[in-house]
Amino acid sequence: MSSHYRMQLNNIVAQQRRALTYREVATGPKHDPLWTVAVYVNMVEFGRAVGKNLNATKEEAARQALALISQGY
Repeated sequence: MSSHYRMQLNNIVAQQRRALTYREVATGPKHDPLWTVAVYVNMVEFGRAVGKNLNATKEEAARQALALISQGY
């Protein structure tokens, strides 16, 4: 998985003068959490991912958001 989706998303959103927010929620035991990460652009959800690794989950959510932005949203 690329580790550059978040950086690309940050750059595009900044160029478009939009607001970018990540919401991270951990469930399950503290020693083995399951992360849910949602990406919001101007307070609208553009991506959501669930996974065991926080960074990988953020990357997947950012990838989803980039896909929507590339479609003109």
